[in-house]
Amino acid sequence: MHTPGNNPPQAEHREILSGWKDIANYLHRGVRTVQRYEQELKLPVRRPAAKSGGSVLATRNDLDAWVRAIERQNTLQSQKKGAIATTTEGPKLKMTMERMKYLCEQLKRTTAEFGDSREKLCNTVQLLCPAVTKMRIVRSDGWGWGDVARADAT
Repeated sequence: MHTPGNNPPQAEHREILSGWKDIANYLHRGVRTVQRYEQELKLPVRRPAAKSGGSVLATRNDLDAWVRAIERQNTLQSQKKGAIATTTEGPKLKMTMERMKYLCEQLKRTTAEFGDSREKLCNTVQLLCPAVTKMRIVRSDGWGWGDVARADAT
């Protein structure tokens, strides 16, 4: 964007810029961009005979003042965003850290419980192994898996 005091040579001798092309050249932007600036950022242009479209006029002083105002506004918004991020990220970070500590403690408890359950399961399997070896598995046709029957029952 154009900075005050850094005027292109062809616009330097004129106080009033006539048309989108002259305004765009003065601001070092494209025509569509400065037209969008008019719509969205209230670029100070004037239309002769109160026409809504067509030719436009602007003064260098108005454009320079608008550029300075936009730059100030952008600086303030950046500073606000930084301040907001700082004030909102602090509590968020603290809550996230507390949640992480809680989840770590929960993981430790769950791991310990899993270890206890695993040990109990292993002990139970060891107790059942001798009884299982005394059993045989018989299907109705006499082959493979089926109902469990005691070896001494047949």
